Amino acid sequence: MEPSDPKKCARPGRDEKEKEKMADFAMTCSHCLKIPEDKKCFQKCARCKSMWYCSRECQKLDWPFHRRDCCETQPQFSVVIKFIHRVNKNDFLMKKIRLAVVHEMKSVIAPTDKPAPDPTTTFLNIGISISLRPTSDIDLEFIRSRHTTPEQLKVRKVWGVTRFTHIVDMADLRRPLPEEKDTYVAVLHFNYNGKSVYYTDVDLHPNDIGAAKMIVVQYMVSDTTEWGKPGNAVLRCINSDFAQEEKEGKKPRCIISDDDKDLLRRYPLHAAE
Repeated sequence: MEPSDPKKCARPGRDEKEKEKMADFAMTCSHCLKIPEDKKCFQKCARCKSMWYCSRECQKLDWPFHRRDCCETQPQFSVVIKFIHRVNKNDFLMKKIRLAVVHEMKSVIAPTDKPAPDPTTTFLNIGISISLRPTSDIDLEFIRSRHTTPEQLKVRKVWGVTRFTHIVDMADLRRPLPEEKDTYVAVLHFNYNGKSVYYTDVDLHPNDIGAAKMIVVQYMVSDTTEWGKPGNAVLRCINSDFAQEEKEGKKPRCIISDDDKDLLRRYPLHAAE
């Protein structure tokens, strides 16, 4: 696996406006989390094109962790990456995602029955899963029906939109911090079809638990039909915002792959149900 030439990060023929959008999306180093200076483009994994590295040394050090996820990209991958681009560039959305992580991890960063991990020595690894959800509930029911045969499933063309489904603590990937911090530093893994496709870091503070609860209460009061539904309530709020945008005509969608259909048959969508 060889990193690509940074000069090739922008495809030939891409207009200046599109280049500028790409530069605004700071691809942090997937190993050391360094942010590129002056909107320069880091090297990326030539195979999966989803991991970015500030140096060849960082890529080699990260390979034991990345090798299990590295694979050739699928057409749906570009839609998911554009979705992550849009989220990462939106400060308001990133704040909500941070609060969703705090809401999910409150038992870790502010436990009531045991000592919390030391924020000055360890950073957390958090996974946030993304799924392509069918735009039609009828299609979702068709995919999940026990009467649907594999042959019927394969030939059925289903359109899907990106949604956050759930957040998990990847405790087995915790690593020591290179420097002391007074808040929890979490590496956020954006996962699609069971593979990490992008990393970024967020700061978590126990004081944010109250802000996360406030979002949940406001969301539940505004839509009482959401009471008792599964999944992270803050993620449900974020997905609701996406659904509202789609009603207004913004529908970044794509055909759901066979792998997506298989996952939809086997696993719940949690916050995207």
